[in-house]
Amino acid sequence: MLKNVGQILRSERERLGLTLDDVEKETHIRKKNLLSIEDENWSLISSRTYIQGIITTYGRFLGLDDRKLIAYFKREYERQENIKFSKKASQEYFAPRKKRLIKLIITLIFVFFLTYFGYQLKIFFTPPKITFLTSIKDEYRERKITIKGKTEKDTILFINKNRVFLNENNEFVYNFALAEKSNQLIFEATGANGKKTIIKKVIRRRG
Repeated sequence: MLKNVGQILRSERERLGLTLDDVEKETHIRKKNLLSIEDENWSLISSRTYIQGIITTYGRFLGLDDRKLIAYFKREYERQENIKFSKKASQEYFAPRKKRLIKLIITLIFVFFLTYFGYQLKIFFTPPKITFLTSIKDEYRERKITIKGKTEKDTILFINKNRVFLNENNEFVYNFALAEKSNQLIFEATGANGKKTIIKKVIRRRG
C-alpha cells in the first residue's frame, strides 16, 4: 500500500501522544498549516517550497526520515496536480462542445417554431383548396352528372348557391342536372379563416 505523507505524520504524532498544539509550540509552525499538511490540503499553503519546509521540520521533530517524507510528498503532490490538469483539460475540451450542442438545440427549437408559425400563418392567409376527384368535361351527352371532390377541414361549401356538406374525409358529392346547351357550375368554398375560393365551370350538353 502506498504511503501517504499526511497519514504518516499524523500517525506518528498520535503514537507519541502529541497534539497539534504541542507540535505548534515546539516547532513554531502554525496549527492550521500542520493540519493542512496532515490532511494534504496543499492549496491552503502558499507554495510548494514552504510545504516541503514544513514537512521537513515536522518530520524531524517526530524523529522521522525527512527525505522519505519529501519523496512521498512529491509523489502525492504531482499526482494531485495531474488530476487537476486532467480535469481542467477535460473541461476545456468539453465546454466548447457543450456550448455548440446547446447552440444547436436552441437553433433547432427556433427553426421548429419559425416553421410552425409560418405554416400557421400560411393556413390563416390561404383560401381553402378544392380538388376534383372526378374530371369535369366541357361537354356531356348525359342529362345528369355526378361531381365528386374534396376540400379542407371546416370548409363551408356552396355549389350554385346550394350548401353541400362534407363527409368525415372532407369529400363531397354533388348531382347536377344538365339543361340544354350551356350550364354553369359555381363552387364557393369558405375556409375557417374566412378566406374564399371560387371556381367557375361552364358545361355544354349535346343533344
